[in-house]
Amino acid sequence: MSMFASLLAGLFLFAIQGLLLQTAVALTGDPAPRAGRAFVTAALAALLASMGAAGWGCTFGLVVSVFSKTLASLMSVFVAVSITAAVYRSRLWLTGGHALVVAALHHLMAWATAALLWGLIRLWPL
Repeated sequence: MSMFASLLAGLFLFAIQGLLLQTAVALTGDPAPRAGRAFVTAALAALLASMGAAGWGCTFGLVVSVFSKTLASLMSVFVAVSITAAVYRSRLWLTGGHALVVAALHHLMAWATAALLWGLIRLWPL
């Protein structure tokens, strides 16, 4: 995979986060936020969740990974989804449980899109 393809894939995945957030909110039955608000909220949530998951992984996650790497990975995902839900709760005025469902849906759709894009790039016959 060329560096240009990797850069384009990363930009594409970053650019569609607002659309994925709108879709996740709409799937739960609420009206979706506007495109600009959704993109800024998703970008802020991604920044804070990545910082939180990295901070957790470099501190308590190291202790947990001594016993179980799978458990440490799952806990890191839970930290990221929880921080994302907290951002969605405050920026989109959702209840706690609803924000957690929206965050989980958004993360699942983002992971699925990234996996599909990775598969297309890696397996594309050139």
